[in-house]
Amino acid sequence: MISRDQINIAMPRISEGLAKYLNLQNMFLESSDIKSDCDFQKIFAGFYRFRGRDVDWRRRFFDTLAKSRGRPVNFLNIINRISDDDRDEASFASKLVATVDPNLPVIDSFVVTNLKLALPKRGIDRRREAIAEFHGKMHGMYLMYLSSDGGRYLVERFRYHYPTADVTPIKMVDFVLWQTRPAKSIPTPAKRTSKRRPASTS
Repeated sequence: MISRDQINIAMPRISEGLAKYLNLQNMFLESSDIKSDCDFQKIFAGFYRFRGRDVDWRRRFFDTLAKSRGRPVNFLNIINRISDDDRDEASFASKLVATVDPNLPVIDSFVVTNLKLALPKRGIDRRREAIAEFHGKMHGMYLMYLSSDGGRYLVERFRYHYPTADVTPIKMVDFVLWQTRPAKSIPTPAKRTSKRRPASTS
């Protein structure tokens, strides 16, 4: 699923995202009221990229997240709660359940591509049920991989690079898959720090 070379290349790239993730998870566990915690919601929305989601949808998402905290989560129930009639929220449902239970994987475009999988097509009957089965298949692939030599190597390398990070093995695989991407998809330091301004058009 992931080669040793890919693991070694991805490992240092994880640092920034890992720090944000750990902070977010701590906020999730410590927040007294997720439904009204604006700081938590802002950081969560930024980390998981809530682009184009209106206020009503965000309120429904965080209400569902708050009600799910500390309880067993069911992917199908979650996707049904946060999806609209015209949109099946596969990725955000996975992000919600993985926040509540970090032993579950996240459906992300880079992750799915690296697993050589494809989400159930839009328009098929009972698509949300099919997405829930897809998420379960991902979980099974992660567990099988973690029991292999490659999976054990990934966990060993992760713990070596980030010895104080309290992260589940499933999340370790998520991070490596998330950072295993074409070079053009990874911002270079020059692009991140450039202060060059566009030429004046006046």
